[in-house]
Amino acid sequence: MKSHTMEHVLFFAVMWAFVFPNAFSVPIEDCGSKVGSFTNVAISSCKGTDPVCILRKKSNVTLDILFTTNVTDNSVKAEVHGIIQGLPIPWPVQNPNACQSSGLTCPLEPGNKYHYTATFRILQSYPTMHLQVKWELKNENGDDIVCALIPVKIK
Repeated sequence: MKSHTMEHVLFFAVMWAFVFPNAFSVPIEDCGSKVGSFTNVAISSCKGTDPVCILRKKSNVTLDILFTTNVTDNSVKAEVHGIIQGLPIPWPVQNPNACQSSGLTCPLEPGNKYHYTATFRILQSYPTMHLQVKWELKNENGDDIVCALIPVKIK
């Protein structure tokens, strides 16, 4: 039972991450981008006037991240955590290899602009809740190219 609940929480966290970046007024924080930086994070269901990104159940949400890297990245992996009461809970990503079917072609070269995209379904079975989503794009050394912390609400 606990495992099933944890899976739902993790999935919600991933979904929240996708929705929140599209809102310009939503305070998306850089949570430790080490070898790169993002210039824009957008989520298809976010409104610019919302203090948090709203993820609606029974909808598809698309996350877009525009970023640059400072080093050559031969591979890029997406990692997502839901931060609930300060506890980071890992969530498996549908497509963790960001170099395939996510808009990226590796290797990534320093100084170039890149566009990463991912789409997720917000299931009806997800609990209604507030949380922060920590979305990371990591290179082959495990260094964060991008680390974005996004406040979201599943509704």
